[in-house]
Amino acid sequence: MPTPDNRPIGSILLGMGVLRQGQLQAALAEQRRNGGRIGNIMLERKLVSEEDMSRALALQKGLDWVPSASLTVNAETINLIDPGSARAFGVLPLDIREGMLRIAVSDVDTLPLLGDLEGLTGYPVQPVLAEATALNEAVEKAYQARAEKEQAAATEAGEAAPIVRLLESILTRAVRDSAADVHFEPSQGEFRVRMRVDGVLYEIDPPPAHLAQALISRIKVLANL
Repeated sequence: MPTPDNRPIGSILLGMGVLRQGQLQAALAEQRRNGGRIGNIMLERKLVSEEDMSRALALQKGLDWVPSASLTVNAETINLIDPGSARAFGVLPLDIREGMLRIAVSDVDTLPLLGDLEGLTGYPVQPVLAEATALNEAVEKAYQARAEKEQAAATEAGEAAPIVRLLESILTRAVRDSAADVHFEPSQGEFRVRMRVDGVLYEIDPPPAHLAQALISRIKVLANL
């Protein structure tokens, strides 16, 4: 991790070349008159961009800074933190590196609270800083994608249930009748199922032809084909 820069945030911004001395003095004068955080004053007066302020805070706190294009997650990390906690803490779990969970944050005031996420996720947490607007958008996008994926899986499971029951009924009958083997024979416009009992193949009531492909796919899944 970078070494923290203990200078005031205004001095860091000056050093970055994104703020002029006169602008800093004007912001400090307003702070003396009205109070408030100097960083918020500079943002409200549009003296610096949100991105530049975020980068400066990362330097001050000794944290890596993550651009908006890198605010991506994978299936392993997105499931470690539920949507409610992600929004409450204002965080996004990015990835796991060297056994540590990298978590993007935008508000440095949340840093002392991240220890709670270690208990929640089971991983030591390594915070990185990101621009607030970009992070909020990334959080919503990531968890919306997760919700859509979960909905699709639930729909698929619901659609697969009749196929599972149909196959189970056929195999249960095969076991009951001591069938040596079962033949699933899809063809144009029909779907035959035959069982071999005592060396003789006989046909059972055929399933609907439109279920042939789904039933064959289920058999392949069970057979790891």
